Amino acid sequence: QSTWAQTTAKRFNFLRAFLNPTIRVSTKSIYYSNKQFQSQQKINFSSFTLLKYLSSTTTSPLTYERALNISRNILSFLEDGIAGNELLQIRATAEDSSLTIRWRQMMGVFLKTQIHCIVPYGYSPDEKGITQYNRDLSSLSQPNLELKEMEGKIWEILLRKAFGAHPGRELTVDEARAYTAILSARVQNPKFVLKIQQLATSLADNSKQLLHEKMLDILLDTHKEIMSDFGFEGEEGYIQLQYSLLKHASDPQVAYNHMTATQSIFKLGGIQI
Repeated sequence: QSTWAQTTAKRFNFLRAFLNPTIRVSTKSIYYSNKQFQSQQKINFSSFTLLKYLSSTTTSPLTYERALNISRNILSFLEDGIAGNELLQIRATAEDSSLTIRWRQMMGVFLKTQIHCIVPYGYSPDEKGITQYNRDLSSLSQPNLELKEMEGKIWEILLRKAFGAHPGRELTVDEARAYTAILSARVQNPKFVLKIQQLATSLADNSKQLLHEKMLDILLDTHKEIMSDFGFEGEEGYIQLQYSLLKHASDPQVAYNHMTATQSIFKLGGIQI
């Protein structure tokens, strides 16, 4: 299996901890956490019957050409379609919305667009369909430079439109392992544990969504404490760092460190991921 295919196949699960529970992908609609966006971005599949028909009747195996067509369509929607406008709306809320919320909103736009583009190829319009598509990508045995280039273009548009950022420098796999190991150790530090426990206690009468968002803000602060040692600074640096970590999501050590950190913090807050 190609490194690119393996990486792509694991990214969805790599991000789920940051998407749940404030973004839920279902067969009927996609919800976003920010109330300002709910009326605009609650996408009801009014043509769900047609989508279900397409996904149930199109069963051809995924090929490189089909994967390229899906990537081209995603790129087109992000460049010129409604999805591209939604990314620009996210950027417009920079002064009123936290970075972690905007990152999740961007991922929501991406997942919604991906669902729209994979359904005609036999995938269900939900999380299960995305997961299956990524598995099928991982089964493609030969590397493909055009697919890799297309992926780079997709992420360039996502970051530029939603944040006015660009991918920046990439961590090496050894740097990614070191970074996530430090992050995992930090969130298990007694002082950090106490901070999360106190937060959970103070918000015990509030929604889990609010607690989730506050914990992500604390995790963001922890990232900022670490990332400067790896050459990343400020908001754009955080965005570049997250993108760079995604590119190493298929590495077992990176994935383990990241999930250990994420599960630790949400377990402390009593949130299931």
